[in-house]
Order: sequence, then C-alpha cells, then structure tokens
Amino acid sequence: MKSISDFKSSFRSIFLTLQFLWQTDKKRALATFVVEFITSLSPVGYAYIAKLILDSIVLVIQSKTNPSEALPHLLLLVGALALIDVVDSILDNIANYLDQTLRENLLNNINYRLMEVANKLKVSNFEDPAFYDRYAKVSRYSTNRPLQVLKSIVRIFGRVVVVASFLFVLRSEPVLLIPVILSTVPIFVYDSFFAKKFYFITDGRVPESRKVTYLSSQLFSEYNVKELRIFGLHNYFYKLYKEITERFFRQNRQIFSGQSKKRSIIQVVSESFWIFAYYFSAKKALFGLISIGTFNLYLSAFNRITNSLQMIFSDLATLYENNLYLEDLFVLLNMPKESFEQIGGKKIDNKEIEIKIENLSFSYPGSSKLVLKNINMVIKPKESVALVGHNGAGKTTFVKLLCGLYTPTSGQILINGIPLSELDLASYRQLVSIVFQDFSYYHFTAKENIGFGDLDNLHNDEKIISASKKAGAHEFISGLANGYKQQIGKHFEGGVNLSMGQFQKLALARAFMKDSSVMILDEPTASSDTKAELKLFSHIEKIADKKSLILISHRFSTVKIAQKIYVIEKGEIIEEGNHRSLMDKGGIYAKLYTMQAESYKD
Repeated sequence: MKSISDFKSSFRSIFLTLQFLWQTDKKRALATFVVEFITSLSPVGYAYIAKLILDSIVLVIQSKTNPSEALPHLLLLVGALALIDVVDSILDNIANYLDQTLRENLLNNINYRLMEVANKLKVSNFEDPAFYDRYAKVSRYSTNRPLQVLKSIVRIFGRVVVVASFLFVLRSEPVLLIPVILSTVPIFVYDSFFAKKFYFITDGRVPESRKVTYLSSQLFSEYNVKELRIFGLHNYFYKLYKEITERFFRQNRQIFSGQSKKRSIIQVVSESFWIFAYYFSAKKALFGLISIGTFNLYLSAFNRITNSLQMIFSDLATLYENNLYLEDLFVLLNMPKESFEQIGGKKIDNKEIEIKIENLSFSYPGSSKLVLKNINMVIKPKESVALVGHNGAGKTTFVKLLCGLYTPTSGQILINGIPLSELDLASYRQLVSIVFQDFSYYHFTAKENIGFGDLDNLHNDEKIISASKKAGAHEFISGLANGYKQQIGKHFEGGVNLSMGQFQKLALARAFMKDSSVMILDEPTASSDTKAELKLFSHIEKIADKKSLILISHRFSTVKIAQKIYVIEKGEIIEEGNHRSLMDKGGIYAKLYTMQAESYKD
C-alpha cells in the first residue's frame, strides 16, 4: 500500500495537470486521445498486412500459387496499406491542429490563473525574496511543463496501444516478453534517478538564476542606460552575467557528460537482448514452425514493443522530472488562504468617511522590529491631516496600512466604526484615491494614464482634461505631438519619455480622476518646481473642502493647510496639533519648520 501511495505522491502534480487540462478544454482533450488511439493501431495493421504480402510472395516463389491468381489479392493488400497511409496523414494533420490549439489554450489558462492569484496575494508577498525565488522557478522552468506533460501523456497512451496490439500478436510466444522487459526497465530506472538529481541542482541555482534575469533586464533598461554608460556599469553587469551563465554551462556540461557515458553503457547492454528474440524467431522459421511472414511479424512486434516500452519509460521519467517542477507551479496556483488579502463582506454605504486608528502597531513579515508603534488617530469626514517626519519614520507604511495593503500586527483601523479587516476591500478602495511616493506610470497613452484613475470614465475626455488641469499636466500634454493620444514610454512604437515631474503630474491627475471620499498624497510635489507646487496646492486646498485629505510632505510650507498635523518619529506620534499650535509649542515641528524656512532665506 505504501508503494502505491508513494507512486501517487510522486506524480500528484501530473494528476493535477490532467485535471486542469480537462477543465480547460474537454472536447479537444478527448479528441486528442481518440486520434492518438486510432493512429496507434496503424502500426500493427501495417505489420500484419506486410506479413500477408510476404507470405503471398513466398507461396508464388514456392510455386504453390499462380502469380496471376495472387496478383488481385496482392493489389488489395497494397491498397489497404495505401489506405492506412492516407488515414494516418489526415489524422496527423488533425492531431497537429488539436495539439496547437490545446497547447495555446492550456498555456493561456495557466497564465490567467497566475494573474488571478497575483491579484489576490498580500502585498507583503511581493516584498519577499522567497516568493520571488518560487515565482522565478515557475516562470523560468514550469509554465511550459503542463504542455510537455500533455505531450508525454498522449505519447504514452499511444505507445500503450501499440504495445497492447503487438502483444496480442505475440500471445502465442510469451517467452519473447523476457528480453522485452530486460531491454527497457534499466533505462527507465536510470533516467528517473537522473531527473531527480538534476532538479535539485537547478533548484539550488534559483537565487543566481534570478540574478541573471535581473542583470539582463538592467542591460536593456531604458531608465538605467544613461548611468550604465556614465559609470561603466554595462561591462561590469555583462561580466557578472557571463560569469554566472558560463559557470552554469560548465556544470551542466560535466553533469550531462557523465550521464551520457553511464546511460550509453546501460543502453548497449539493454538493447543486446534483441539478439535472443531474433535467434528464437529465426530458428522457428528455419524449421518451418512459422512462415517467413510470421517471422517478419514477430521481429516487427518485438522491435515495436521494445521501442515503445523504452519510449514509455523515457516519457515516464520525463513526467517524473516535470512533476518536480510542476509542484512549484501548483503550490503557486494553490497558495493557502493566509497568503491572500483578508477580504470581508461589509461595504460602506455612506460616502462620509470617518477613519479611526486604535493602538496601531506594525512590523514587516520576518522582522520583530516595529515600524509603527501604538498609533492613535481620528480623521473626520472632510478633515485635512498632514504627516511629517524624517525618512524612514513610518509615514508611507502607515498609508499602505490605511489602504488595506498590509495587515496590522496589532491594533485596528476602523472605517465608520467597521474594522478594515471586515470590509470588502475592492469597494472600500473605490472610496480612496492616492498618489504614492514611488508613483507608477503605464506604457499607454497620456489619456489612458489619467483615465485609469476611474475606469468608468476612461473615455470621458472632459473629466480627463479637468483632472489634468488640476494636476498641472494639461500644459505639457497639449504640447506633445499627439496630445492626449500620445504614447507614453519607449516600450512601444511612437512613445516618448517624460521628466519625473511630468510623470508625477500624470499620477496626480489619475488620483484627481477618482470620485473618492479620501485623498492621500504622499510627497505629491517631490518632483515639482516651486511654481508648479504653488499651483497644485491651490487645487489641493479646494479638494480639502470636499473630501478628507491625508498629506505627507517634507516641505513644511505645504502642510500648513492641514487642520491637524502629526509628527512621526521612529514609528511613534510625538507631536500633534495645527500649524499655529505646534509653532507655539516650540517642539520638533517648530524646529524643523524654522530650519527649512531659514534655508529658503539663504
């Protein structure tokens, strides 16, 4: 019982792949096996007809049959061979069509599933090297494995049909099965052992394989090409890339060289057993116990069975190897619930949002250091709040927690009295608009870059232009060759690069597109000049009258508009109040504000 359990365990990912294949395209999957079954019967039919033709010719040579009488029978047999060839040709084309369409459909569905998983994963997974190691293994070694499994399974099925049909031919000579077994099993055992050994070798290389991919992406990066040239990093990265890949090549060459020598010895010994089958059949024909046609049929059967079994065992070894890689794929496709964002079912009915933070603390996964400690705060509807502090104080982490991108280590965030963990995050996020410090941009048109902030109004030119004007982006977009239809970025034909300030204005415009209750701006003017900053904050002041505003900025001149200001230091709130009260207090805020104001005077 244990061996059966071990066998199932060794090939569990193969079963999952077949299940996935069946769910993907039942009709084509079934048709593939039907076509393979019919095609696999043709060798035994071909061999049997060849036996009949050979026996007919021998009878004529022995003068036991008149040639003119044998000719019609011979023509009929040759016609049967031609018919088998025609059917095989038609079925080959059908098989190719089924293979191509089923393979593409299967690969698409795997990618769809991976994307669905990525959309549900906690953000912390995307900051975990172990997750990227697994993803790198899947993307580099595993995504095509289900296609290989499909091909191997179909081949095995077809070869089992071939073996079964020729075994039926040899049913009267069971002694020929002994050399069949001895010529196939040793190769299968060795190939399975080598497959497992090579998997563990490649598995240990994953971190360096990721580094190879990273170095390659840097050498072709449109953003880094300037620094690579100026600092001479191109040759350095190329050298690192070459060192790692050549070391992999040397290791692989040594591994495959040793494997080839050992396999050759085993294969020579295994295949020598055909001599016994040849001698056994020839002796019977010599003494007239079987006809020459039957002798030829036996040899064909032995060769076909031996070759088919060798290929079956080879495919089984390949399946075993693929199973090792597929385990990584199915682990990724079936990640536990703890890896996904916690999504409740409650929704916020009222667009008037009050945010209450109670004793909020947070540490990143794998670390015991608290980035935020016992944060308590209330943000009332249409209230403007500013967070200030040194880099690394925890301000951006706080914002990510507020958006439900992280789960608090302790404490809670209440939205209109409902814990954030109990809310439907998708509907909650519809009420929040944000510009992150490390803002994104997309290789789409300027119009789409802005319209992505509100997909329902992606083609609402009036709203897009209005958001663009508020963000200060309209002027430079109007100056582009194709205006709002201009492709942004150099990944696609006709695209243009923008300055960081212009990219940030696109991100701001995208945030302004959204009809949100809460606006979060994390360093919204970091890439802007003074004139653009003043213009932007005139719009922000107007926004603060209509929705809650959470502002993070190093520029103290911009946070004065906030009704409440919180000073965060080493993850803790050390001061709070409005600009006037904090200045009167003469604490950290007043000191930092004065220092910054003095630098402007200089």
